[in-house]
Amino acid sequence: MSVIPTTSASTTIGALVPGDRVNLEVDILAKYVERALAANARIAPRGREAAR
Repeated sequence: MSVIPTTSASTTIGALVPGDRVNLEVDILAKYVERALAANARIAPRGREAAR
């Protein structure tokens, strides 16, 4: 995981050490992208399978 300097300076994340438990939340936009990609994968034909 990467943390930008602003986040490190304005949160307690800089004080964490390996093994500390944290709660990471995924941005809602990432959830929408995941759903769109999954829907596209179910609909769009792929490679040689589409020719059959």
